[in-house]
Amino acid sequence: MKVVFLFQIIGGLLLLLNFLPVLGLVILCPIIFNIVLFHVTMAKSGLPMAIGVTVLALFLVGMYWDHYRHLVRQPR
Repeated sequence: MKVVFLFQIIGGLLLLLNFLPVLGLVILCPIIFNIVLFHVTMAKSGLPMAIGVTVLALFLVGMYWDHYRHLVRQPR
């Protein structure tokens, strides 16, 4: 759990300081996905907060979509 905490701090700082925010999102999105999965399957009481964080992360991905576009493009 210390490693996950470290990655959360690093990803959050990258976003907060606007220094490589795309890398910050790449670090934080899998962690957010695991949090949402946990709350959907086991502890439904925290689901509204998890959905809120997911919406905010998706908003940021949308803002930086030009940086992610090549990851989902079909190869020619």
